[in-house]
Amino acid sequence: MKCPLILMAWFHKTGEMPKKQADCFKEECSWFNRKDNECSMVTLAWEAAICAGHLSNLVDKLPPARP
Repeated sequence: MKCPLILMAWFHKTGEMPKKQADCFKEECSWFNRKDNECSMVTLAWEAAICAGHLSNLVDKLPPARP
């Protein structure tokens, strides 16, 4: 696993994980979730993307604004 913290802004801008990243420190990193055996930052990024998708769907269903 590679560390997403170095170029996380790139992920939010493009939706893709950057190719150049530092190696993950896993258990030595404070962001590593030992229960799920994954990085908390990756989980947060995916959850934020899911929330953004739901919000986008809600905006699409809103009636047009009146002048």
